[in-house]
Amino acid sequence: MHHLQHWRDGGPTDTTNLLGLCPFHHDGHHRGEFTLTGDPTHPDGLTFHTDTGLLIGPPQRPPTPHPPHLTLAPDPDPRADPKQPDRHRPPARLGRRYPAPSGAPLHLHLVDLFPT
Repeated sequence: MHHLQHWRDGGPTDTTNLLGLCPFHHDGHHRGEFTLTGDPTHPDGLTFHTDTGLLIGPPQRPPTPHPPHLTLAPDPDPRADPKQPDRHRPPARLGRRYPAPSGAPLHLHLVDLFPT
């Protein structure tokens, strides 16, 4: 447990002055790598700043992906030669778009699916 007002400086050992830090971050704070201020009794009651004064905030949430927009290709021609090796392979560009969590498109022409 870490004392916001340090114990050696007379900080009380009660919930309004204590917060749990892992040993790595507790030691980092005591090395002066960042400062802690606020009220640990509230979920968002603490602020952390780097040793240069920059706010250390919560991780940024990734953007919410939009639903995929699908433009499906027509069914394959049943008269196509069944011996053609790529007869089930979709054309390289179907207009299908999938917004990946990173925001990058999924390139279906680079995807191969094999039956198990």
